[in-house]
Amino acid sequence: MAVAPWIVSDELWELVEPLLPVKKRRFRHPGVPPVRGKVGRPRRRPKRVTADRGYDYDSRRRELRQRGITPEIAKRNGIDPLRLTP
Repeated sequence: MAVAPWIVSDELWELVEPLLPVKKRRFRHPGVPPVRGKVGRPRRRPKRVTADRGYDYDSRRRELRQRGITPEIAKRNGIDPLRLTP
């Protein structure tokens, strides 16, 4: 029966463990180093938003303009919404 190379016996581990560097454990994301800089994701507001006809509402356009974002939303033209071709 083959033994996986990453499985180490307790006797061998007792010899190897003192040679390994001690690193402070991060419980939330173990193994992932912390990122330098400000906490949280960088916030950037887009200059414009592109969307399809499903988002063509005056309230959405107004809200985007109030935030300084130019809406690029296709106009609804009264065609049957179940129609597949424009």
